[in-house]
Amino acid sequence: MLSRVIYLNPAHYLGYLELGAVYDYQGKFDQARTMRKSALNILRGVSPEKRIEPYRGITVKDLLDHLEKQCGLP
Repeated sequence: MLSRVIYLNPAHYLGYLELGAVYDYQGKFDQARTMRKSALNILRGVSPEKRIEPYRGITVKDLLDHLEKQCGLP
């Protein structure tokens, strides 16, 4: 289902993040990291102050910082 969401809306960063979590659960860590990097690329084009309600209102900036650490990026 999440793959379909991404197919229909390639800019849906939440789809990439959730699919990454599924891949983590399945032990597919390389695929999970790829999904997180895709979400990072999309989120870099979003206002850093925007709040992401499904993630308890975290800001895009805070999510970017978290994802960069998870992906081992500077």
